[in-house]
Amino acid sequence: MFDTGQFYKTLDGFFSSNDIEGAEKYLNDSLGFAASGGDAAGALIVLNEMMGFYRAAEKAQAAADSADQALKLAQAMHLPAGPDYATTVLNAATAYRCADRHMEALEMYSSVEKMYAQFLKEGDSLWASLYNNMAIALQSLGRYEEAGAELAKALDIVKKEGLSDETAASYVNLAANFFLAGDIKAAREPLSEALKIYEKGHETDSHYAGALTLLGQILEKEDDKLKSSMAFEKALVITYGNYGATPAAKELLGAAARCALEAGDKDRSDELLKKWQPLVMI
Repeated sequence: MFDTGQFYKTLDGFFSSNDIEGAEKYLNDSLGFAASGGDAAGALIVLNEMMGFYRAAEKAQAAADSADQALKLAQAMHLPAGPDYATTVLNAATAYRCADRHMEALEMYSSVEKMYAQFLKEGDSLWASLYNNMAIALQSLGRYEEAGAELAKALDIVKKEGLSDETAASYVNLAANFFLAGDIKAAREPLSEALKIYEKGHETDSHYAGALTLLGQILEKEDDKLKSSMAFEKALVITYGNYGATPAAKELLGAAARCALEAGDKDRSDELLKKWQPLVMI
């Protein structure tokens, strides 16, 4: 029988030891075990975790494939339009968004919004998560004004709830929206607020890496290449520490080395490439 508590405990152990390959194998083994035992609920739990895992590992197609399986299974189980089904649809929509299926994702986010209205109280933090996800999909379609409206709603909720992690993430998303819309000056203030939060005990958070990456991009646009290189390197250290040698880590290395070179610091650029040689090879 599938043991949910043991599943999460073991999976957390893989993540704590940064054993990404082990975590992936365990997820697949757990899915097979639940499916072979006819435990549809257990299999759905695993598939929800797999969607998040593959998104974080930048395996967009695998995330979308897991989403396809999860939705098919949820429909076969005849899940009611409650919390469990809404969570699955939300995770699947986000997997599709990461696979560049933005219109599908937006349609699914809208269906989650309707479900939430049936059982979720106004101001719940889950609303903020939904608004943030909707905004990212809208950004990908170049609909920055609409995205900004969703982000403002998300930020208002998490600030009222006093949720520091979610508040920081919402600030970063808002800053990114300004940046993508070409308003670098406006991006500075919300990004600064996010960095203040992350620098108080959240230094290894993957979202902090995202904030530092955005900082690097802003500094690069402002032609402060050396500081940009340093921001990209800090983001690289966090990303590598959380997920290992991924394409995102390699991209951050390239940005850090390039900006150092453009700043006239060839020694720093060479040192970075030497230090992170395994990334150069992937």
